[in-house]
Amino acid sequence: SVTTPIDTFAPRITKLSPRNVIFNSSATLNITAEDDSAIKSVVVQISTNLRTWETIHTEEFTTYSRTVTCSYTVNAADYSDGSIYLRAIAEDMSGNFSDSSDEAALVEYAVDKTAPASPLNLVAVGYDGGIHISWSQGTEKDLGTYSLYRATAEDGQYSLIKSNLQVLDFYDTTAKRDTVYYYKLRVEDQTGNFSDFSEAVSAKVDDDVEPPIVSSVLPSNGSVIGKAYNTVSAFLTDNNALDSVIIEYKIN
Repeated sequence: SVTTPIDTFAPRITKLSPRNVIFNSSATLNITAEDDSAIKSVVVQISTNLRTWETIHTEEFTTYSRTVTCSYTVNAADYSDGSIYLRAIAEDMSGNFSDSSDEAALVEYAVDKTAPASPLNLVAVGYDGGIHISWSQGTEKDLGTYSLYRATAEDGQYSLIKSNLQVLDFYDTTAKRDTVYYYKLRVEDQTGNFSDFSEAVSAKVDDDVEPPIVSSVLPSNGSVIGKAYNTVSAFLTDNNALDSVIIEYKIN
């Protein structure tokens, strides 16, 4: 007869990922546990102070496997802004547990549900060709990108005209003359929280009083033209945009 020895080998948590996550809605922790025989269960625990731990999830395994993987999604709505700590403890089929001491592996996640302040000092200035919009940098350290919106009435429907702005100004070259445009701005932080809209500002494109310039015309003066050389071309420039070109000729 043969008697198997008592299993005294404790399972191990070999992987907790991802690490160092900042989130405002949810974050998923992935866990891998290993044992010399078979894993029975894995529990996920959470702490906000690294002293007291609360079990928030238990994963049971009915098949014998030396390596198991599981995951758990943490919802930011359940916690206040700040750091939370996550760890996992595995149990094998013989009742041995993985490390649950202060030295046990853990990950630190940061909950950030606080939106940045609305952008300040938004200014819109028209010029001959468009409208220049500028604003001031916010004081938050985790600011991401800006999004600019435009409407033709202060209380009208604002449409997004540019997102993912990583600068502090924008030239709106699509603005049409004789139209007053209103602009609002908001900023997104690196976690995905959006600020409220800024105060609206308005401007319109300056009147175009500068005429276009005809720099050259071909064929040049005194040229001889015929069947093979009878194309008239011109090089023209304008400070804003050309609308049309008129080519005229006379015989005498």
